[in-house]
Amino acid sequence: MRRIISPDEREPEFDYSDFFLNIVVEKAGRQKAYAYWWRSYPYYWSVWSRLKNGSVCYSDTYVYTENLPEVFGERYCHVDLQAGLKDLLRPINFAGLLWNLQIIPQAEYLFKLGLPGLAAGLSPKKSGAVSFSELTGVSKQYLPVLRETQAVENEINLLAVSPKWVPFEVFRELCALNLDITSLTTMQGIMEYNSLGRVLRYLQGQKKITKSYANLLGLYRDYLDTARNMGCNLKKKAVLEPRDLKTQHDLLSEQLAAQKTEKENLLLSRAIENGLYEWAQEYASKDYCIVYPQTKNDFINEGRSLHHCVGNAGYYDRHVLGRSMVFFIRRAGQPEKPFFTTEIDMDAGRIKQLYGFSDCSAPKEVRGFVEGFV
Repeated sequence: MRRIISPDEREPEFDYSDFFLNIVVEKAGRQKAYAYWWRSYPYYWSVWSRLKNGSVCYSDTYVYTENLPEVFGERYCHVDLQAGLKDLLRPINFAGLLWNLQIIPQAEYLFKLGLPGLAAGLSPKKSGAVSFSELTGVSKQYLPVLRETQAVENEINLLAVSPKWVPFEVFRELCALNLDITSLTTMQGIMEYNSLGRVLRYLQGQKKITKSYANLLGLYRDYLDTARNMGCNLKKKAVLEPRDLKTQHDLLSEQLAAQKTEKENLLLSRAIENGLYEWAQEYASKDYCIVYPQTKNDFINEGRSLHHCVGNAGYYDRHVLGRSMVFFIRRAGQPEKPFFTTEIDMDAGRIKQLYGFSDCSAPKEVRGFVEGFV
């Protein structure tokens, strides 16, 4: 299947015709693979293009089973490919399956259990496993639902990390979402706070926020981590599952940022109390003056106003230590309005940086003023 996206169309088109073919021909008792790709060219022209002999489509794909016995024989590595794949509900790494059946004995075991997808994705590291639970990480009691859903490894991992039994209907609901690896990994992190069934029910009620489950999972995980870092009681349902996830997420993020800024401001105020500016004197000319930053927000506002990077944490941290310090240059008649910013190496007594709006260079008059300050 191909998905075709055209700039002239709002919705993508789906083409269910073949777009990659592997043709295996037997010559003198040996098999040889030929690969063809249905390639599109400009001006709506498409043609089958032959690839290098032996090229393989390693993407997960549905498998046409009718001629498998003809191509691979009635038995391939002790399994019946046609019988094992005829009811396949999901795409599979077919090339990986063929390879694993040759080199990993446990792949044959999983295939015969009705789990071809797991057999296809089996790692050689599992070649020493001697039981179902060692291969999958879960009890064999889950086998019926694993067969039914043709679950992949990362979906099964959620069963493995769950401290409680996961009902079959909950796992069916998870597999029906067909989440990608990143989303399943995010879900695993969320399960440190909440059960799989409750997470699925809760997120279903939050779908108004975004149509993308990946974005929704990321938002929920970030909210939970922020709530934990702020010491919120996640045992309370109203905290664990807020009525409006987006609003509560943004509120906590603002509160956390405010707490962080308050702590960082305290670092500078203490440094000033301990003599950070004890050497400093008022420095001005008829045209310019020096302003000493007093808070972290001073750095942030300076960077935003002048469109440069002095608001980044590194400048603030170095300033507080007193080794590489930042000072604001203002016009004498406008001491509140950002004009130029300088960073001074306090050990060497030299200008490291001196920039204005969008990192523009300072005119010689401004540079001369700052050199006099240093």
